[in-house]
Amino acid sequence: MYNINLDLKDKDCLVIGGGPVALRKVQKLLAAGAKVMVIAPHVMEEIEQWSAQGKLVWLRRYFSSQTFTSGKLPRFSLVFCATDSRETNHKAAVLAKAQGALVNSVTNPEDCDFHVPAVVSQGDINIAITTQGASPAFAGLIKQDLAKRYHSGFGEFLGWLKELREDIKAAEPDSKKRVQLWQGLLDEDIFDLILDNELERAKDDIRSKISSSRTKS
Repeated sequence: MYNINLDLKDKDCLVIGGGPVALRKVQKLLAAGAKVMVIAPHVMEEIEQWSAQGKLVWLRRYFSSQTFTSGKLPRFSLVFCATDSRETNHKAAVLAKAQGALVNSVTNPEDCDFHVPAVVSQGDINIAITTQGASPAFAGLIKQDLAKRYHSGFGEFLGWLKELREDIKAAEPDSKKRVQLWQGLLDEDIFDLILDNELERAKDDIRSKISSSRTKS
């Protein structure tokens, strides 16, 4: 497996199925800015509401082979086969792949072109955990552990670093010097302060190091 992050903004994505698993797929696709279509005779209440709000397209029918052969639907970038039928998911996966889509099947790992990792998110920080489909439950256990360690302070601190980065970039045009500066600013002591949620102390430490570097130069 080759681990990447996909930009799905305005990309056509299909979810086949309308149950709880399909709902989770739809939520993440909408959050990523994808153009989502759902095919299922019945769906969770949230999916129905999003359809009524125009956030996605819901085709109220069972999946059939004509989904990919009628020419009436877009060519999908991603297809999630999320029904509770292994046979249906396999059939859909084969047809979707023939149309050039990347496929994830919730019941048939052998049909998957990719696996969806468990993700810990804190602001712009995303930590992905994958077992390459071997045990999603174990990946979820690791996620719980990481979520406790990498608390919301990490996301907050990254937001501050993002602003600081722009200030440093404006003050120091030499990219090599900026790299050297950052290497000196961020160390294990700073990391430990963030772990302990001592964000202001971490910021003050970095400010002090910046002042010291400017004095030396």
